[in-house]
Amino acid sequence: VVNGLNGEKANKLENQTVYLKVDVDMSKLRWAAIDGFQGKFDGGGHMIYGITIDEQSNNQGFFGSIENAQIINVDMVDINISALNNVGGLCGHAHNSIIDNCSVSGTVYGIDNIGNLIGRLTNGTVNHCFVRGITIALNDQAGGLIGEFRTLVDESSSSMINCYIRN
Repeated sequence: VVNGLNGEKANKLENQTVYLKVDVDMSKLRWAAIDGFQGKFDGGGHMIYGITIDEQSNNQGFFGSIENAQIINVDMVDINISALNNVGGLCGHAHNSIIDNCSVSGTVYGIDNIGNLIGRLTNGTVNHCFVRGITIALNDQAGGLIGEFRTLVDESSSSMINCYIRN
């Protein structure tokens, strides 16, 4: 179980690959962010529709947090996410991870480190991604794509290539 269920520990899927094989409509379901993911998620170009998250906590998005992960070919459509810090449509906090060929449309709202794609990126790579939507931060560190983009000392650098915002 990815998120944990009934008190069970969540599976981080370290070094494993998850494939999305069809479009998924989440508009009538309550979503809990996948936290601590360490595998590869290949959306296969499929769409995930209508995720809504309204939590008074940090690290919220489709993925709450990822580390040493790879997220590719994911299209998030009509999202509505509201949380505290490190809030993004695709991922709240991404560390030492690769995000490639992903898109997000919708609204992301929070206090600090708010981005339509990723709330906080540390030592990661983002390639060929775009967003369309509204990003609202009550305090600071807001961005259409990434809220906070940083490289930690003595670790690999962060980069963003061929990414853009659509209106």
